Amino acid sequence: MAGRKLNLKSRADKELRSKAKPVSFGIIYGIGAPGLAGSMRVSIPEAQAYIDKWEARYPHAFGLRHTMLGHGRRTGYLPMIDGGTIYVGKKVEMPKAANYPVQRAAWSVMAAAITRHKNTLDAERASKRQRLTQILATIHDAMIDEASKADASRCLKLLEQDMVAGFTDIFPDASTANLVEGGIGPNWSDLA
Repeated sequence: MAGRKLNLKSRADKELRSKAKPVSFGIIYGIGAPGLAGSMRVSIPEAQAYIDKWEARYPHAFGLRHTMLGHGRRTGYLPMIDGGTIYVGKKVEMPKAANYPVQRAAWSVMAAAITRHKNTLDAERASKRQRLTQILATIHDAMIDEASKADASRCLKLLEQDMVAGFTDIFPDASTANLVEGGIGPNWSDLA
């Protein structure tokens, strides 16, 4: 089995990531200090300090939330990265204005990656390679293939290339350094 999975280097890294996740996702999705304080179990001033630090570090992403909110309130629609729109009505609030574009972008990237990978595997099979390989599942930002042991390494390389290409289909000028990590193992939880 080949698949993409995040590799955490240590318990400390895992704990740090666990603490960073609610901050980043909460802020991206429009959470305020009271909501973040509750999810992190910290004081409201401490949560606001996290939000302020995030805003200083990622001003474009932070500002985009407000741009989308203003656009939604003016037009009733949110423009999406893939050229589509989502109807939100005139009473759109920050969570929708922040969340919908992020979710749609993630969906667009995965759809592009899945399409590319299916086409790659079809071409591989036509060339008498990867004949037993199948796309097994997708879970959020992960794709999992089932492949023979003999084909697993090449399958993983193809999968990683297709995921990066799917990302650059949607975000052509974005950096792809360390974007995708993968592994091979007998099941998804034991990828090496």
